[in-house]
Amino acid sequence: MKKKIEDKLMYGYSLDLGVVIEEGFAVYKKTFLISGLALILLSIVFIILYLGLIAAFYGLGNFSELISQISIMSRKPTYLISTGVFSTIASAIMAPVTAGFIHVNYLAKRNREFSLSTYFEFYKGKYVIPLMTAYAIIGFTMSITNVMLAFVGLNFLSFITQGLISMVTIFTIPLIIYDDISYSEALSKSITLFGKQPLYIFVALLVAFFFSMLGFIAFCIGIIFTIPFLYSTYYSIYEQAIGFEEKSEIEEIGTE
Repeated sequence: MKKKIEDKLMYGYSLDLGVVIEEGFAVYKKTFLISGLALILLSIVFIILYLGLIAAFYGLGNFSELISQISIMSRKPTYLISTGVFSTIASAIMAPVTAGFIHVNYLAKRNREFSLSTYFEFYKGKYVIPLMTAYAIIGFTMSITNVMLAFVGLNFLSFITQGLISMVTIFTIPLIIYDDISYSEALSKSITLFGKQPLYIFVALLVAFFFSMLGFIAFCIGIIFTIPFLYSTYYSIYEQAIGFEEKSEIEEIGTE
């Protein structure tokens, strides 16, 4: 499999935009309900943690005052730096569950069983450290970029730069969990692989993004069940670009 990846890195690969979207939607239809439930669970956990941190540092009595001062605080260097640190840590913590979302699509495509626990399987085993390290680096890069843009008054570019970083690192998680390579190799190879077909990947992710945003139409809560299409698209892009071996060490997760 590693030789196959090296060939892709050297000679490139082809992507059919229609196939990527079609295959992505096919697995999305099999996973969106349980993925939506997983997102609801994660949202509840993060809201509790976020409110807990606010209560710990500022006290519940100052909560309303804190909210009203966020716009002022957002321009202070200490706020920007602390937010960057929090974002980096959050990115690292979320990496294994992001891998779980992608893997659920892998299983659904092959008509294999999966459950809510599948989304959290990567918090154990040998992949947890590479996944968290890779996404800590990605989160740190985004945070540093956002801080620099804020200092020069170009905050409006943050969304664009974050999107670009997300796109060039799109292959990172699949390379780690399906091809068993180090986080540093996964990051560098992801950037190279993205560079082989940047336009097709950009358009595919743009379509997935707009589809995901349709969830706002359904009283906003609908986005919980449309966001999973992004993960289905991530999976479909990797499947079309790199492909999978019939057997992978990933199948052994939870059985050791």
